[in-house]
Amino acid sequence: MGLHDSLRRRLRRARTLRRDAATGLLSYPAFGARVFVRSREDFPYLEDVDWLCEKVIFARHLPGPGETVVDFGAGYGEEAAWLARRSPGVRYLGVEIQPSVYECLAHTLAALGPGHRAFPLAVGRGGEVHIGSHRSYEKVGVDGAGPVAIPAVTWGEFVSRFGLRRIDLLKVNIEGGERDLLDAIDDFGPIRRVVVSAHDFRARRGEGEHYRTRQAVTVRLEAQGYRLSEFRLGKSWAEDWLYGERPGA
Repeated sequence: MGLHDSLRRRLRRARTLRRDAATGLLSYPAFGARVFVRSREDFPYLEDVDWLCEKVIFARHLPGPGETVVDFGAGYGEEAAWLARRSPGVRYLGVEIQPSVYECLAHTLAALGPGHRAFPLAVGRGGEVHIGSHRSYEKVGVDGAGPVAIPAVTWGEFVSRFGLRRIDLLKVNIEGGERDLLDAIDDFGPIRRVVVSAHDFRARRGEGEHYRTRQAVTVRLEAQGYRLSEFRLGKSWAEDWLYGERPGA
């Protein structure tokens, strides 16, 4: 980020971030909604969010009214707000296990309407997972260790709790945890389409082999009958996203 971009971001942040009187959280307008965040540093470039949603996450399938999206790694809810503006009437279930981020996400999704829900638990093989608290979401859950214990439910319990008979799009962006999550899903039957961020680009940057998940994600999804396609957009991180669709979806 250049000096000019940094100054531009600071100015925009100062103009748009507001302290919400009811919750004490910060919030800002995004895509016709209000997104709640933890701190000033969490204010994003909305142009980047718009690009990611349009060119990657919802590029191959834009969910329509009555369809269901399950989003693992929903963050603060910018992507949910983007979709709500484009496709009113979508059911959106956002999963976020970082407690302080989940609190913000819950407020963001509640303001989007009754079809939007936030879920704070991990989905795995039961028990609990441990994470640390970091200013950057990219650092959360790197090695599965930390003082914050998050209860985990099984995939079957998760599906049953929300009555998920059909998932039109499953989105996964959980900073290297995608391999474990997909391994824990023991019934892909309800899931028509997937869009998953592998994180090999972070392994290539020397951040650890934990992030080298693309091959495992590919094998897992192809074994479940998904036809996979890539994103060739001139950005190394975007090329680690995979879109999968079942025949007849």
